[in-house]
Amino acid sequence: FIERNPVFKKIIRDENLYLTFDDPKPEQSGTYRCRGLLQNSESLENQINVTIYEDVTWDHCPETQYLIKGNVGERINCRASANPKPNIIWTKGNRQLDSNPRYLINSSGLIIKDAITDDDGGLFRISALVTETGATHEKRITVQIYDRPNIETISEPKFGIENEQIELRCEASGRPKPLYTWLDTNRRNLSSVSGYAVDRAIGNPTPKMTIRRNGLTRAFNAGDQGVLLEEKMEFDEKVLTLIYLNTVVNEFDLIVNTLI
Repeated sequence: FIERNPVFKKIIRDENLYLTFDDPKPEQSGTYRCRGLLQNSESLENQINVTIYEDVTWDHCPETQYLIKGNVGERINCRASANPKPNIIWTKGNRQLDSNPRYLINSSGLIIKDAITDDDGGLFRISALVTETGATHEKRITVQIYDRPNIETISEPKFGIENEQIELRCEASGRPKPLYTWLDTNRRNLSSVSGYAVDRAIGNPTPKMTIRRNGLTRAFNAGDQGVLLEEKMEFDEKVLTLIYLNTVVNEFDLIVNTLI
């Protein structure tokens, strides 16, 4: 009997008996029967079919998202789910995108099939309509366009003198301004290695790495350092060779990352 189930509550109001759902869920849909005894002799029964719908929920739908200019098949993420299944409409600038061959709409979001351009940035609206209930929900996503980082100039192969300080420089372009990481042949991030001073400042037009006095020696300490690239991060990498007394003692990689 339902009255023994804590999920439901019975309420008597104006000589009528009501069944209430404090937290209705779709799995509670079904046929409910009410039985009564008239004047302690005649048994009465009636039934009603109850359908409980699940409202729209949003998943993986950040309000600000980023696309890389020139990339093909980039996706704007946004998933709407409900029971019954909602109808999804994507719009930009008051124009629906479902009939535009440039776009592909699937359950995970909106795929831009062609190469990304600056015109792909802007405000997108996603509407989810549940026809059976008339419920409508909307999300708005602002899309920003990034330029892939590119190393434009880097110090030519240089000679170093033991116990003397040297300086290596690099210039790169990108939008937003890229983050610089210097690595040695052991893939160590030299920002945290003693004897090196690395300028990673995003706003510096010519970030540099300085090997401090007494830092340049014939042997460099070995070590392993992994490089973490976040989702949708773009990078460029080039190699610079440093020569010590006509003997190659180390090579340095420069990785320029765009953090999304």
